[in-house]
Amino acid sequence: MSVENNLEGPVEQDPARRARQAALDQLRRRQWWQATLKVFVLFSALMACNLFLPIAMPYASFTFLGTPFLVGFFAAFFMRKSAYPPSILRGTDVAIAGCFMTTGFLLFTEGGVCVVMAMPLLPIPVLFGAVLGNSVWRHSYAAHAVTLPVLLWAVFDTVAFAPSPLHTVSVLEIDAPPLEVWQHVIEFPEIDRQEEPSSYLLGYPQPRRAFMDGEGVGAIRHCVFDQGEFIEPIEVWRPGVELSFGCTSQPQRLGGYLVVTRGQFLLEALPNNRTRITGTTWYDLHCQPTWYFGAICQWIIGDIHDDVLANIRRLAESR
Repeated sequence: MSVENNLEGPVEQDPARRARQAALDQLRRRQWWQATLKVFVLFSALMACNLFLPIAMPYASFTFLGTPFLVGFFAAFFMRKSAYPPSILRGTDVAIAGCFMTTGFLLFTEGGVCVVMAMPLLPIPVLFGAVLGNSVWRHSYAAHAVTLPVLLWAVFDTVAFAPSPLHTVSVLEIDAPPLEVWQHVIEFPEIDRQEEPSSYLLGYPQPRRAFMDGEGVGAIRHCVFDQGEFIEPIEVWRPGVELSFGCTSQPQRLGGYLVVTRGQFLLEALPNNRTRITGTTWYDLHCQPTWYFGAICQWIIGDIHDDVLANIRRLAESR
């Protein structure tokens, strides 16, 4: 008899257990959607601040660090009473925040290239905000002490936002005399590249060809890219030695985050009719943090330099 009772006991409890589990699942889903809606409203408000308030520059630290940090931070707040276990809860915070950060930047910012550049950076402040948020809502004074300086730094860095002047230098040796190399520096036909640099595969601008409108100081060099062209008034014209130019127009796709200001080619004669060519591009970076976006710009412009210089070498050495 006791055996039958023991066997029947679990069977009688199964419907009750299933009902409790179903109610818990329903509660979790409701809490998740409520938190998602709140994060969406918060994110929309932050993006509106980024875009429309004069104090918040579109590419400042508040956009790429402060906004994702706050989204992760408040995602943890909105989920603090969730029925999810803590391990799943943190992943949910990051997932909710990450989805809105990714889609929001693609929809609300003008520089698609800049968004691609920022993608590897965004999960870090989101995760940091979610972890700190979980600690703060558990009344951790240490987390409070860390959170305030982070927010103050992002706001101060945004208020004090200023473009960072940077430059990228590339050097290549060519088995041809300087005057021969010069002919392919000032202008060159459509680039016939055998292999595309890695940055091009991500949608960054690609040089196509260059041509001159006039000759000497004051002439205009047109460097044509797949997404527009650079208009380059000549400032120094020393055949076989130096070509320096300004930049009055650039492809629209670059948006306002990177503004090229000057360019230069220096040709140095080497023994055995060889030439060392040095290409330099000066530009203002309107994205923060500079340590992150500056490194990416060095990589992108370095790829452009290498592509153009390799094409110049190929043309000069084929003669």
